[in-house]
Amino acid sequence: MGTQIIIGQKHKVIKNTPTPNGMLYEGDVVVVTDLAGGHTEQARVEDMLGRIFHINPHLLELIT
Repeated sequence: MGTQIIIGQKHKVIKNTPTPNGMLYEGDVVVVTDLAGGHTEQARVEDMLGRIFHINPHLLELIT
């Protein structure tokens, strides 16, 4: 299953995700600001309040 992640676009969180900076809940809308590759595949996202989270990009779905 491939997911399309576009930097600067809005995405929806598809699963409740605990992070050190707080909880992202299923259905939350975030904007992807950066992607990091390598062994720790992470997406840097910002929620609508401006809080920054680092989560797995497989937990995101592009809003069209």
